[in-house]
Amino acid sequence: MSRFEWLCVLLHPFEHPLHQRVRRTLQFLARRFDRTSRQLDVGGRRSNYTINVPLQVWITDVPREKALQHALDLGATDAIRDAVLGRRTNVVSYTYDDMTRTSLPSSHFSVVSAIEVLEHVDEDELFVRNVAKVLVPGGYFLMTTPNGDFLPKPYPDHRRHYRAEQLATLLRRHFASVSVDYFVNRTRLFSFGLHRPSTTSPIRSLLGMLAFGLASILDRLGYGGKGPDRKLHLFAVCKK
Repeated sequence: MSRFEWLCVLLHPFEHPLHQRVRRTLQFLARRFDRTSRQLDVGGRRSNYTINVPLQVWITDVPREKALQHALDLGATDAIRDAVLGRRTNVVSYTYDDMTRTSLPSSHFSVVSAIEVLEHVDEDELFVRNVAKVLVPGGYFLMTTPNGDFLPKPYPDHRRHYRAEQLATLLRRHFASVSVDYFVNRTRLFSFGLHRPSTTSPIRSLLGMLAFGLASILDRLGYGGKGPDRKLHLFAVCKK
């Protein structure tokens, strides 16, 4: 691995709890396949949660063209793509693609991930159908999205927020096995961790990382229960 990847692995316990769980789940799913198998990260942009996942990672994203994309750090640019390819050892391809009109080959990937992507997509049915198309039989789709049972009103850049049963119904139309659960408690501890790390405020940044680490441990221990109350995200794993 590169120095950047080693640094991310060392800091993994202090990442956003959602990204921690995504990486753990991807590593778990990767054990079902060999290291030459391919993972597609749709809308991955920087895709740090695929670091140290023992698969050949392909990243796709739509190009950053609109003012809203620039304001909210959405979509990919040539500079982002080049930076990722320059510091990652398991990323073998990074291309611009729209999953609703994908040019990717059918039955090509063992795992597909889409982390906080589907809420941005107008044609969500077509998106999910094409994800199933590019997966091999027996392949897995891992996705997350805001929890509409707790956050019913979409953010300005979102098309919709799904309730858990709405998302499960959509996914079941295209996958043989679907699991959807709630994840990440919105607590004061978690909110404190949302501070973006900065070299100008190292103590605040360190405390924020520690807050994320503790919040992640509490989530894994089941703090807050399994229901929708105060859970920020839906976490889905599907098998074709």
